[in-house]
Amino acid sequence: MRIILILLFVLSSLSAKADFALQMNQMVMGSNVYAPSVLFDQQENKYKMWYGGWQLASDSPHDNIYYRESTNGINWGTYTKVLDHSTYGMFHVNDPSVIKAWNGALNRWMYWMFFTGIACDPTVCSITNHHIYAVSGFDGKTWGGFQEVIDGYFTNGVFAPCVISLNDTNGTFWLYYQMTGTADRIILTQLTAGTVGVSTQEVYVSSFDGAHNPDVARKPDGTWTMMYNRIDTNNAFHIWKLTSTNGIDWTNDTLILYSGCSPFCVATTPNHRWLNSTNYELYFGLDKTLTFPSAEIHGWKMSE
Repeated sequence: MRIILILLFVLSSLSAKADFALQMNQMVMGSNVYAPSVLFDQQENKYKMWYGGWQLASDSPHDNIYYRESTNGINWGTYTKVLDHSTYGMFHVNDPSVIKAWNGALNRWMYWMFFTGIACDPTVCSITNHHIYAVSGFDGKTWGGFQEVIDGYFTNGVFAPCVISLNDTNGTFWLYYQMTGTADRIILTQLTAGTVGVSTQEVYVSSFDGAHNPDVARKPDGTWTMMYNRIDTNNAFHIWKLTSTNGIDWTNDTLILYSGCSPFCVATTPNHRWLNSTNYELYFGLDKTLTFPSAEIHGWKMSE
């Protein structure tokens, strides 16, 4: 009971603005885990989550990508490491964004994962070395077809991809991601055949303190929503929401979750999916400190 009371107390220190929380759940623990990508697999009737970081303390300092399953979206099974940094000659692999799409040529469902990779230690090498890669597979756990998709944006590195499928049959995907640098902004690259870039444009530039870790979803009524992070002067991450009618022009910038710094300081890498026109599930990494990474993954049921 004491553990439950402590958890409720610390969760209450995070305040939801505009939208409000219907249910708050602590879902996945680890040494430092975050960047969840969650989908409900209708063919298998189960939730699936991919996420990055250090599942075990021994994983540090290298980020890897892990996978779990759930029947209710709250209680998650044992983890499986599905992307190891060393397999691809990377120092880190992280920020997975996964979709399940119909492959018309093969006449079967398949998974696509887009993720961030960096081959050198980011504490000593330039952030321009962050690139976005893709892999594909048929079970969400075994991946192949590794390739670089986005090398950079002008002279800047790129990371934190979010992929949306507009047409499963021909691989028309929209890939949102963050440009690195002092004026972080959200970029959109339109893809065909899954990984072939057609066009690239800036879709959101924050006039405040940058825009980080974009996550885009669509409501049942066709409205687009983007959750993203802003970082304040104390280096704390908060979650904001934008809306759009076309996925390109974004308005209604609204604070959704203010992380505070007592005791939590970081609410990072949001991921959301709409349940209906007003309710959605919001997953994110929650970190207690700014001095030593120790994030865990939470999932909140939210309502507008």
